[in-house]
Amino acid sequence: EEIRKYLDRKGYKYISNKNIWKKLLVTWSARIVIDSGSVYYNFLNLIPHSAIKICTMHGSGPKLAIFKYKRLQRTISSIKKINKFDFFSFCSKHAEMMIGKNQLLLHSEKMVMLGAPKSDQFYNKKFVEQSYYTKKHISSIIPNYDYNAKFIYYTPTYREYAYKLPIFEIIGFNELKFQEYLDKNNIYFIYSFHSSSAFTKTLKHSNKIIFFSYEEYPLIDNNQLLMEVDLVINDYSTISTDAAIINKPQLFIMPDYNEMEETRGFAEDMRSMVPGPEVFKFNELVDYINKYLDNPLIYKKENSSRINLLLARYMDNRI
Repeated sequence: EEIRKYLDRKGYKYISNKNIWKKLLVTWSARIVIDSGSVYYNFLNLIPHSAIKICTMHGSGPKLAIFKYKRLQRTISSIKKINKFDFFSFCSKHAEMMIGKNQLLLHSEKMVMLGAPKSDQFYNKKFVEQSYYTKKHISSIIPNYDYNAKFIYYTPTYREYAYKLPIFEIIGFNELKFQEYLDKNNIYFIYSFHSSSAFTKTLKHSNKIIFFSYEEYPLIDNNQLLMEVDLVINDYSTISTDAAIINKPQLFIMPDYNEMEETRGFAEDMRSMVPGPEVFKFNELVDYINKYLDNPLIYKKENSSRINLLLARYMDNRI
């Protein structure tokens, strides 16, 4: 409802169940359908067969791979659904090969170099800087935040299997000690995860540890928030590619790398190109946070080769 009211205020056109006849008409008369998912929108199968269906992908990075299901039939079914799109947008020839051909089994005629539209804003340096200082979304999540504070954004990706929030798995991690560290150093730790993730243990909400869900904040733009924070902690999400474009300092917590590789799989080995240090111990986490928050240029200097490798393979600068 909040999204619908926002669109009304902006004067944007949209379809919804509030006007079912309009929804039926627009779906039935569609000539182009653009979607970022693995299947395209097709209400009651009314999208005309002649309509051009374009997939812009969730993001671009080595994590994008077809699920390794134990039942082969389910894997084949997923690939068939994906191939119902007419075109797939890629950001580089390398991504076309590693994801399009090797993972999704796409014909070369389906693959087009249209880039990643959702990442275009990252190339507007003035907009990126303005977003950082304005902190539009941080202001809505933490209305009375300290303007002198630093902000960390933790983005653990979706897992099909039950698992603790990965930060709990690093050696020596203690939630109380972490809270004390954040308080002492005036750091806000914001985190979110996919609503379908099966995390069995999460961090407690406090004055410095803030969990936000898209159910509670449906107008939050993840890419916008990415520009507002000082450091990103990630694992397998393609958010790492987006953050690399703007040289945002990144750390990686991947204790279940082997399990994730077996369950989901990667387009290629991620460890060789994650644009930041992989953290295994709590003292390492604290040391890296201190170093990169104090001087982000050190992050860029220490990780430039892997930042450049990731962007060359999966973003290929601007198209």
